[in-house]
Amino acid sequence: MCFPEPGPRCSYHAHKEYLVALKRYEDCLEPEKKLILGEILEEKTDVYYSTPRGQNFLRREADHNTGYERDRYLLLLSKAEKVREKQVQDYQSTIANKDSRFKDKTLELGRKVSKYGVAAGLTLLFIKEHLPDSKARIVSKDTIELSPGRLLLVLPPKYQGNWGRAKQSGEVFETDSEVLAEVLNSSINLNDLSSHSLDNTIEWFSQVLTDSGYIGIASVNPTTQDVAIYDIHNLEDTYDFSLKLSKRLGGTTSYAGDVETVEKSLIGTVFGKGKVVQVGPLKKTIVLGVPPQPKALCSVSDEFYLGWHAATEEGYFEVRRKHISNTYDVVVKLRVKRRLFASGLSPEVRTILNGESITPTTRVGACD
Repeated sequence: MCFPEPGPRCSYHAHKEYLVALKRYEDCLEPEKKLILGEILEEKTDVYYSTPRGQNFLRREADHNTGYERDRYLLLLSKAEKVREKQVQDYQSTIANKDSRFKDKTLELGRKVSKYGVAAGLTLLFIKEHLPDSKARIVSKDTIELSPGRLLLVLPPKYQGNWGRAKQSGEVFETDSEVLAEVLNSSINLNDLSSHSLDNTIEWFSQVLTDSGYIGIASVNPTTQDVAIYDIHNLEDTYDFSLKLSKRLGGTTSYAGDVETVEKSLIGTVFGKGKVVQVGPLKKTIVLGVPPQPKALCSVSDEFYLGWHAATEEGYFEVRRKHISNTYDVVVKLRVKRRLFASGLSPEVRTILNGESITPTTRVGACD
């Protein structure tokens, strides 16, 4: 069983993720995508090596080899042992500094909450605890409204959210922001931005937050229940940035083309034995004789999607043509650099709040 962050991973889950990453890397034939998958594989390999099973593997390989190869495995083993030792120390430090006051209050909800819900809930409790008259409220999974037009972005240790949109025209991405467009068109790997691209990304994201009414960031450690609220321009000091493009669905429309094309697409699928017919004045194409199927199986090709209708006693599938989208959501990915072991409010945000004061927690813990 894996320990909660920042504790170590268990052998089972780490090995499973390593095998998945290895297969994806080996099966990939696209050079640019393979570069990204290689970095993911390297990360998952290091995590696996830090587990007891991974370290036993390194010991066996060291015993079965000589010379340079033996030294290489011993070096990897030494590094893995130090990583796990630090993870255990960090976890123990986290538990020692844990503050249960906020957790006791969140338990009153009586239900399981997502990591974003936990972060937003703890931030709101922190504000209410120190500013009893505050009108702050949660308005979305990652946003708290302090007052009209003044927002806080609430961040757990790992965060991702859609903050932009890009349209692909040929090999070029077009966006409303010239800065973002330069990042997307000049970066080979959005998960590992160059120094110049990273600076541009931070500039773009800070401007988007400012334009949207955000005046601060709330960084949350859900394990220790600590909350730190600070100016948005300090975000790069506490979180690592990366981006990813998520293709938007293009939607579907009713298909009225020839039946033979559909029949060929159904060969080898669960719909292959169904009867394809066209009905009505608009020549609506349907598939009869097939019971309801999971949605994952209804996307039968790059061209067609089958939508279930229960309008008749037996029901039927309507054949719909897919539309290929050239629009992407620009997803901002953040990962905390240093684990938070203290709570408080920065002077900059306190000033923005027109002199309202929060007495910061005086407890200070170590950072990893």
